[in-house]
Amino acid sequence: MAASPHADTGRLPLDETSPTEPSTGLADRRPQEDQPQAAEPPAWRVLLAYARPYRLTLIGGGLLSLATGAVGLALPLAGALATRPYQIRPE
Repeated sequence: MAASPHADTGRLPLDETSPTEPSTGLADRRPQEDQPQAAEPPAWRVLLAYARPYRLTLIGGGLLSLATGAVGLALPLAGALATRPYQIRPE
């Protein structure tokens, strides 16, 4: 026979709503395929988390690389300017 709700509150009696055996929490869990998947962070955020302790070193290395590239590009120009007075021009 099913429990009938109380007429005054519309709720089941307290003794019929409590579990008869201790809950381990496992019965209340949905199967893995029914659970919404947590969104994974983007790959660049994961990489930034690993690079954060070394950020000063990485910034210093980037600036040094930029300076080296600029010097490499400026060398031919500096050489041309330095040797211009000594070039023999046809008259």
